[in-house]
Amino acid sequence: MIQLGEHHFSEYLSAATIQDKVKELGAAINKDYSSEDPPIVMALLNGAFIFAADLCRQFDFECQLQLLRVSSYKGMESTGKVIVDHSAEPNMEGRQVLIIEDIVDTGNTLAAYLPTLETKGARSVRVCSLLLKPDAIQHDLQIHYLGFEIPNEFVIGYGLDYNGRGRNLGSIYSIVQ
Repeated sequence: MIQLGEHHFSEYLSAATIQDKVKELGAAINKDYSSEDPPIVMALLNGAFIFAADLCRQFDFECQLQLLRVSSYKGMESTGKVIVDHSAEPNMEGRQVLIIEDIVDTGNTLAAYLPTLETKGARSVRVCSLLLKPDAIQHDLQIHYLGFEIPNEFVIGYGLDYNGRGRNLGSIYSIVQ
């Protein structure tokens, strides 16, 4: 058990379990992409940076990694407002795009961002998410590569945070109620 601020968290997914899943996801993604048509891999910041780094090291194809700042959370709640910094987006015209997300809970972030990729000319778009909260999702989204389905509980670690804290933890922890 760990404590961040006034909240206690218990380990939910161990670092070893996460790394096994990262290898499995990497193998699945390798089957769908080749070095002849390298995708743009877009990791949604801040949460997905650790997952994206580990996942990209599993790829046996060339890719262009782009980090994109997207935010919709304050504390433990989604604000319902998605803010995207489009200034770091590469030219996607005619390219394959792979979005790497740490967690899909309400789905507001992807629902707000994915339609813009079509308007920017992306040839194909796929989504890889480490975590999905099926009980919280509010949009019809296709997750092409999924690590784990989890209950609708607040989690931290492995890039996920509580007010900026806990991202550096190797395991994923859920809040103790």
